[in-house]
Amino acid sequence: MKVRVVNLWHPVDSTTGGAVDVYSEIAQDGKKLMTVAPGTVSELVVPYMKKLVAGEGEKTFNLSFYPEGKTVRDDELIYQGETSASGLVLTYVLLPPSPDSDGGSSIQVFADETGSSTDWSTSLVGTPPAGKAALMLNATALQYAGKDPNDYPTYLASTTAGKCIGYLDGDGTEHTDTSSFSLIGGTSGMTVVLDQGEQIRINKTGPTSEGVDKVCASKPVVPATDTGLTAGRRAYGFLYGTDPSAPQLLLVPIG
Repeated sequence: MKVRVVNLWHPVDSTTGGAVDVYSEIAQDGKKLMTVAPGTVSELVVPYMKKLVAGEGEKTFNLSFYPEGKTVRDDELIYQGETSASGLVLTYVLLPPSPDSDGGSSIQVFADETGSSTDWSTSLVGTPPAGKAALMLNATALQYAGKDPNDYPTYLASTTAGKCIGYLDGDGTEHTDTSSFSLIGGTSGMTVVLDQGEQIRINKTGPTSEGVDKVCASKPVVPATDTGLTAGRRAYGFLYGTDPSAPQLLLVPIG
C-alpha cells in the first residue's frame, strides 16, 4: 500500500501556507518520509509499519506532521493512524486549524484505491460513466475562510457556457437535475462528471437563496480550467487559500 500528502495547511495567524515534514510515527523516534511544499501534493510513498507479533491483530501505521524543520512534540500539527490493506492507496489532505484553536491542523483522508480494505467506500471517487471523467471537488480548506467561522463559503461547478455540471452520487448514478444539486463547502464535497476535454469553472454562492442556475451563470471565482482528464479517469480538485472570493484550485490525478 502507499500514501501521499496534499499540503493545504497554513498557521492560524497567517495568510500564507508553509512546508510540512511528514514522519512515520513521531519525529523523535520515527522515520522522515517527505517534506511537502504548500499548495502541492507529494509523490506516493510506502509508509513504515511496525511488525506484528502473533495475536496482536491488524497491521497499523501512524503518520505525524510538523512545520518544516520542527521535531519537538509540542510543534506537532497532527497525528493520524490508519489500518493497512493490500493495494490500499490513501491521500492525506492537511488542512488549516480552527481560528479558535491553539494551532495545529485538521486532516481528511481519502482512498484513491481501496485494495482489499472494506473501510473506505464513502471516501472513494466513483467510476465515471462511459466516455466521461470524474472530479471530486472539495473546499474543506476554506471552511474557516469566511468572516464568520460558522458561515463557511460554498461553491458550485459550472461549464464555460455557464451551466451547472452534473454529479455522481454514492452508487455511481449521474444527476443532471439542478433542483437537487448540493453545494461544495464546509466538509462536504461533490464529484462532478466531465466530458473528455471539458473545462471547469468554480462559482461562489451568494448570501441569498438564489437558484443554482443563476450561480452557475455568474462570473466564476476560479476561471475556466482544463483538468487534463481523459475518459474514464478520476481526480481530486481541492479549493484552498484564505480569500473565499479568490480560491486556488489544486488538481490531483488519481491513478
